[in-house]
Amino acid sequence: MSVKKRWYMTLSLLMMLLLAACGNNVAEDVFTHLEQAVELESTFKQQQEVLKAAENNEQQLYEEVIDLGIDEFEKILSLTEEALASIETRESAIALEKESIEQSYEEFQKVEAFENEINEGEELEHYQTLREKMKARYDSYQDLHTAYIESINLDRELFELLQREDFELVELQEKIEEVNESYSSINETRDVFNQFTEEYNESKQAYYSAADLNWELNE
Repeated sequence: MSVKKRWYMTLSLLMMLLLAACGNNVAEDVFTHLEQAVELESTFKQQQEVLKAAENNEQQLYEEVIDLGIDEFEKILSLTEEALASIETRESAIALEKESIEQSYEEFQKVEAFENEINEGEELEHYQTLREKMKARYDSYQDLHTAYIESINLDRELFELLQREDFELVELQEKIEEVNESYSSINETRDVFNQFTEEYNESKQAYYSAADLNWELNE
């Protein structure tokens, strides 16, 4: 889905060692789980390049197919088969991406065990905001994933349609419109996901400050 990842990788071995040396308190335990959650999203980040490359490849293949005449049907079949294989690559990448998000969120949820031990006042308030933003981010990812899967299915239908010698022009036009609508849906849900990611990062930094964890997100 070529989602721009804005949840910066903040896990630092040096910082973890320094925290451990200072003693094991609640804020440090929360920090450990939050940064491990970031680390678990490394696969999510890696898959963005895979998805982007596949999407660009399919767009190029589509343009090549459209430029061909019906007398070049064998070439059309070859190009569309290549596009369908690329779609399968995207399906595998999106599955890995989702698994990464799920693992990260599962790790994040471990901090809930410490909620009753977090200092009341500003620190607790920032923690609660942090938790709300992460839940919103996670939910928005589910919407994004659903939109992307629907788009993949439509892309597949488009290339399968192009493999037919007897398709009607109106069929192609309708399918293209469906595909374009799905892309618009992806863009909208991606914007929401990115916004919640940004808000989560801000709330995490605010919590770290309130908990006297002098640690800043890398810009």
